[in-house]
Amino acid sequence: MIVNWTKTNMKVIPAQEQAANDYTAPARFVTLAPGYNDVPNEKWAIARKFVQDQLIAGLLVEEWRKVPRPDEEKDFPVLWMECEDKRDTKSIMIPCEIKEIYKPRVIDGVVRNTFHVPSLKKWLVEDSRADVVKEMVSQIDKIERGEIVG
Repeated sequence: MIVNWTKTNMKVIPAQEQAANDYTAPARFVTLAPGYNDVPNEKWAIARKFVQDQLIAGLLVEEWRKVPRPDEEKDFPVLWMECEDKRDTKSIMIPCEIKEIYKPRVIDGVVRNTFHVPSLKKWLVEDSRADVVKEMVSQIDKIERGEIVG
């Protein structure tokens, strides 16, 4: 899941289910840098339960795409949600991948607002659009040289 943390601080979210009466610290977390982050769907499926208020407030923004609804329940992905248009019963929303975000938004909106180098390096492997790859390499270089920070 591509998630945009719109604040300027790091965000740490539990990514482990716990019993209601279990007050021990969870062992797994999702840590978000300011800007866009790539979070494994399995972890985000748990973590997003803890930040519903911040999703509603727009402090966290998820990137979704529409796909046809699977026929069998076993074919549903780990992370999905119903379409915002309740009349659309033939589709569901699943996490968007970097290569599915259209240009110029992927460059102007996502890449230039990503300060998490591991996310950028992961996306370099997933997206083959030359101008997008060039911008990702440039963003990584600027971050590693200290020219920009999140």
